[in-house]
Amino acid sequence: MAIANATGNLSFRVLPDEIRKRFNGTCNYTGPDANDKWIYKKFVVDESSDKIFLTSDEFLGISTSAALVLTNPVRFIMIKHTGFTDANENVSTTIGVLLTFTGAAPAFDSDDDENTPIFLAAGDTVALKVPVSQADDWRAITCKVSSGIPSAVGAGGDDVLIEIAAIIDDND
Repeated sequence: MAIANATGNLSFRVLPDEIRKRFNGTCNYTGPDANDKWIYKKFVVDESSDKIFLTSDEFLGISTSAALVLTNPVRFIMIKHTGFTDANENVSTTIGVLLTFTGAAPAFDSDDDENTPIFLAAGDTVALKVPVSQADDWRAITCKVSSGIPSAVGAGGDDVLIEIAAIIDDND
């Protein structure tokens, strides 16, 4: 199997008009060997902190069953907040998603390094190279959003469908 790689471009316009700045760049990752493999999945996040990777997740393009081992390192990950509540993708939502990769539950109001989350609003996508994280350490939880920032933990029924593509080192 070919070595897994991901290539992307970024472009942001920031700052007030009189000092407008454009940040352009890339986010690329190429696995060092054939042990770096893709996992792709859709996952429904709810109001309780859940692991986003499971031992039932399988690597793509492998002819024999190759289930994920939760101690496998995540090398690159892209997560999209679809803006929908479930896999039918017919009910939209404005509920946010909080993510951590420390093994700790994400908290919308934490100043603790382990709980400080990555925040995704509806339609947001994030791509990260994470040199030191295990599949078992990735957690997600829903959150209420007010004025563009997390304002409270999600309540029962606050479900969000996320889409995940990750390159994980299948070293086990």
